[in-house]
Amino acid sequence: MRTIKNISLAFFTLIIFAILSVDVPLPTKAETNMITIGPWTFEDNAFADNATDLSTINKIRVAGVESCEFIQESNFEECLDLALTGYSPDTFLVNVGTALDTESNNFKLDFTDLKATNNFGADLVFFECHLGENSYEIAVHPEGGELTDFVTFDASDFHETDVACLDDMTWGVPIDLSVFGIAPGAVVDAIQFNVVDPDPFDPDVSAEAEPSMAAVLNNPPIALFLPFIKR
Repeated sequence: MRTIKNISLAFFTLIIFAILSVDVPLPTKAETNMITIGPWTFEDNAFADNATDLSTINKIRVAGVESCEFIQESNFEECLDLALTGYSPDTFLVNVGTALDTESNNFKLDFTDLKATNNFGADLVFFECHLGENSYEIAVHPEGGELTDFVTFDASDFHETDVACLDDMTWGVPIDLSVFGIAPGAVVDAIQFNVVDPDPFDPDVSAEAEPSMAAVLNNPPIALFLPFIKR
């Protein structure tokens, strides 16, 4: 009887080995080019896909785009997209938040082909052409949900990168979606941001920030870390 069991076990093991040895074609992912900015690496489709001015002012200035030197209603949306969407380290909005010119200061960035997921660690990076130190308020929109409260990211939270931004350098702030109180695994399809007035009680002091782009980090899902997290 033991001999029969041993033969059966060997036969079963042989079948399993044969199944595992068969070359099964795995699903392939479309090739994407990788873009490295400082310590972060992104797929080329990771950057925001659409920009919207949510203020009632509709006045912007764009650097790095010759056709946007003079902005009118006819080219406003196109110039806004050129400044804030895609991989655009050499274009940016000029002096967002300044009281002198009453600039727009409430923007939305949509992600369509690659969206951020609340995984382990940073999930997004927000960039600006760091001509001056400015803090930002950022909120996120979970897919199918409501916009979160705004969270302030101080100027000191930004990190300098090795990517040039006209005559300066691009700086970025990594964003962990958990700080917005959304659930692990939640998908975010848009962010909103505005520049923080450094002294709202002094009309002579105003923000003059230069936002340039935002991108999604493909970091490991939280589920991969669960076996290593103590309960």
